[in-house]
Amino acid sequence: MPLTKDKYFELIDSNSDYPHFRCALGAYIPGSLYKYFSIPDDSDEARKRFEQLKSGEIWFSKRSGLNDPFEFEHIALKGAQNDARQYYLNKQQELEVCCFSALLYNKLMWSHYAAGYKGYCVEFRVESPERFYPVIYENEVPDLSQECHVQTRVVPYIVL
Repeated sequence: MPLTKDKYFELIDSNSDYPHFRCALGAYIPGSLYKYFSIPDDSDEARKRFEQLKSGEIWFSKRSGLNDPFEFEHIALKGAQNDARQYYLNKQQELEVCCFSALLYNKLMWSHYAAGYKGYCVEFRVESPERFYPVIYENEVPDLSQECHVQTRVVPYIVL
């Protein structure tokens, strides 16, 4: 069963501390995750990527380095005060992400991220699911202005 926004906040409410919440959330992370890559035209960049694979490194990007300029624009803090909105926008700039797919055979991912089926996909075995955050897909852009504050701490909530 996929994780929904309602289930996400139910997990927050039913787990009194953050480590328990992370463990409960980890149940929604599959045993393997996939990352799609294109093979860069630049031979130095291609060599760097393959060296990272050999050494077991993964690249994390800041928002400014992502290929979608609208990444994270979907999160709405409509009713938030200006200082809360500014805090969130600043945190977005600091955030580093590495995105994975739960699906190996995803035509859109192969087409977009693996250069039209010319790239490659790497499978990662998930040994610590509590270190991942699942993405919640919804048809409507949620207003999180009321739900972002749980006992005065900001809780990660990712929606696409």
